[in-house]
Amino acid sequence: MAQTINALTAPDSYTPASTMTGANFQRIILDVANQAIYWQIQDTLLGGFGTWQENAETYMLPGSRVILEPTQGFRFRAAIPSTNIPAGTSQAVVTARAIT
Repeated sequence: MAQTINALTAPDSYTPASTMTGANFQRIILDVANQAIYWQIQDTLLGGFGTWQENAETYMLPGSRVILEPTQGFRFRAAIPSTNIPAGTSQAVVTARAIT
């Protein structure tokens, strides 16, 4: 089973559209274009859902990555707010696939 977010323009803050939760994900395949993002995984607790580590964001430049850390949630946001993107460039675009 998998959850997928396809070609979503990264929001300036975490949103439901940029979040996947509710499953025991074993790996996350992440592709980022245009700009950098921050991403987080949700702590896994026995018998229930974990909490987001607010001070544990991971910075990622454009490219691809496979996250091999079991988690019950994944989310991302833009590293540069849309109002600060230089003219003629685009905000980060993210495709993420979380696999159980």
